[in-house]
Order: sequence, then C-alpha cells, then structure tokens
Amino acid sequence: MTPGPKIYQSIGVEPIINCRGTFTIIGGSVELPEVRAAMDAAAKYYVQIDELADGVGQRLAELTGAEWGMVSAGCAAGMKHVTAACVTGGNPEKLVRIPDLTGFAKTEVIIPRSSRNVYDAAVR
Repeated sequence: MTPGPKIYQSIGVEPIINCRGTFTIIGGSVELPEVRAAMDAAAKYYVQIDELADGVGQRLAELTGAEWGMVSAGCAAGMKHVTAACVTGGNPEKLVRIPDLTGFAKTEVIIPRSSRNVYDAAVR
C-alpha cells in the first residue's frame, strides 16, 4: 500500500485537516523529522524495556528539571500511572495489589468539577 491519504481511504476513513493542535482523538501529532529519525534508529535494536524506561525517565528528568520522567501511551495511560503512584506512594509491593486498595492510606481521588473530562475514567 502506498503511504498517504489513500492508506486511510482504502479502509473507508477520510483524512481531515487538523485545525485543533495535538489531540489524541484526531491522531495526536506528526513527529518532527529528527524524532522520526531517532525512532527509526532505535527500532533496529532490542533492549530490556525496564532498562529503557529507567534511562528515559532519568533523561527526561535532566531535560525538564523534574524528579523523574515517564513516557505513556497517551493521556489516559499517563493518568492511570500518576494515580497509581499517588495511592501507592511509589511502593512496588502495593502497586501489584491494585485495584485492591485494602490497607492503603490513600484510596480516593478528588477531581475538581471544573477539571472533569472524558479522561476521568482512567482514575476510577
């Protein structure tokens, strides 16, 4: 199949013009050429995913000044990870017990009414 709009039209999907910005519901965003090149280069090798996640977390922390960094598959996945970190206090023994929160000090998540959106389901 030839890349381009026809790849979508072949399955009955009509490409759109993005006038919204980066939104998952319309496919996220187009990678910068240097990002695509880095992804293509990295895809040629196998690595231990836990080691990769640690290396990426450390590098994101260096770049952003944050305590740590993490790449997720999207907003809902990121919210699940953040919520899990909050209720477990970062304790891996508690992490494997989710969704059973018996004995956890934190068992509720408060979402301000003004912040409610479709991603709320990720923290239920």
